[in-house]
Amino acid sequence: MNPRRFGRILLGYFFRGLLLVVPVAILVYVLYNSLTYLDGLIPIEIPGLGLLSLIVGLTVFGWLGSTFLYQPIADLGEEVLKRVPFLKTIHDALKDLMEALVGSKKKFDRPVLVRLMAGS
Repeated sequence: MNPRRFGRILLGYFFRGLLLVVPVAILVYVLYNSLTYLDGLIPIEIPGLGLLSLIVGLTVFGWLGSTFLYQPIADLGEEVLKRVPFLKTIHDALKDLMEALVGSKKKFDRPVLVRLMAGS
């Protein structure tokens, strides 16, 4: 095998590895620091109280958003996103995905069996 080709293959694997590992590492780092920060806000020394407060906080924001805050904020956000084309594209894709999976208009409501054929 040509050494230059072998080097390009190894470099390709290296960059694929970076693409797989870096986002996960950043997510773990951010979550760890967020939970450590939240645990530090509450002076009680109970491990995990930050996680519990995060879950409760998100639930409260979800409730507030579902009741009376959602529509004005959503309208404002849609108006801003209409003016930034790249952000609008990303927002629309994520919105469609979330609606398809967990929204009231679920589009994936039946399981599908896919048979894979071994070798060709």
